[in-house]
Amino acid sequence: MLLRDIIKLTPAHLRMITEWTIPSDSKIHTFIVGGESLERSLADNICKLFQNRVIIYNEYGPTEATVGCMIYQYQPEDVGATVSIGRPADNVQIYVLGDERSLMPVNAPGEMYIGGASVAKGYLNNVDMTRTQFIENPFKPGSKLYKTGDLAKWKKDGNLEFLGRKDFQVKIRGFRVELEEIQNILLSLPQIKDAIIIDRLDKASVRYLCAYLVKAADISEEAIRTELNKKLPGYMIPSSYVFLKELPLTSNGKIDRDQLPEPENKTSNTYCLPSSPIETALLDIWKELLKRDDIGVEDNFFELGGDSIKAVQFEVEAEKQGIYHGDMLSVQIYETPTIRTLAAFIENPNK
Repeated sequence: MLLRDIIKLTPAHLRMITEWTIPSDSKIHTFIVGGESLERSLADNICKLFQNRVIIYNEYGPTEATVGCMIYQYQPEDVGATVSIGRPADNVQIYVLGDERSLMPVNAPGEMYIGGASVAKGYLNNVDMTRTQFIENPFKPGSKLYKTGDLAKWKKDGNLEFLGRKDFQVKIRGFRVELEEIQNILLSLPQIKDAIIIDRLDKASVRYLCAYLVKAADISEEAIRTELNKKLPGYMIPSSYVFLKELPLTSNGKIDRDQLPEPENKTSNTYCLPSSPIETALLDIWKELLKRDDIGVEDNFFELGGDSIKAVQFEVEAEKQGIYHGDMLSVQIYETPTIRTLAAFIENPNK
């Protein structure tokens, strides 16, 4: 029997509860969630699991501001990918500031700064870090602001929407990418139970995105790519996908990104040699483009590390070598992503 009636935990631990069988006489009536972004779909699933007899509070606050300085009660009618973190507690001020530390308007993302009675004086025996993270408050002289490193934006209703860590905002091919935006779309798929996105460097020191996924039901990598392509530009589509039984957690229940394994170089189970001059020519281009020698003609371009930019480079090189002179080979590769199927298309494009 479950004896505790109020539970405080992280979203990662809350997700584990979705696997439980909840007894009808459960005494749990309140969850207080914090530590990471809380997906609305997860909150909704928990409410349904407990037959709408529980209240979920989404709490926000770093240790440097005495942990809890904002809170929001989840409502089933809420919309959006994540649950709001609410409004500042009494004697707490929250500022969303831009690069020049100017106040950001409603719906404009910026970095969160915390002021007020709950802000610590600094880090013990660490003057440099204290000077960097605890700055003078330009809006209230004589007081300090804590620089959180978290991104957020004010909503029209006066609540704050948490957008993730600033250091989880990366640049891919010159474009700024919010990793949690991709993660939230993946989590909206019913076949995906858990997801995290990180950026990595390939052998050529080019930055790419890697998705780590826990399945709730069977779904192929190709199907996932198709769904992402409907909602995201090409530069935001992960190049690699790693399926895990569960995501690694730190001792305090947060996702442990340092323990995520390196993605394996994927090739087909059976290595297939080229059987025509066109397949041989395409294979040579792929080897040079993808910086790999272990490619067979049945291997998937995207599973090997290809992306939209490399697809365009492939098209240019194929045209330069006189292999193909039609339009949009870089688009066709999404439909026929192996050398064998591409060669068949090139040989008979009207089929």
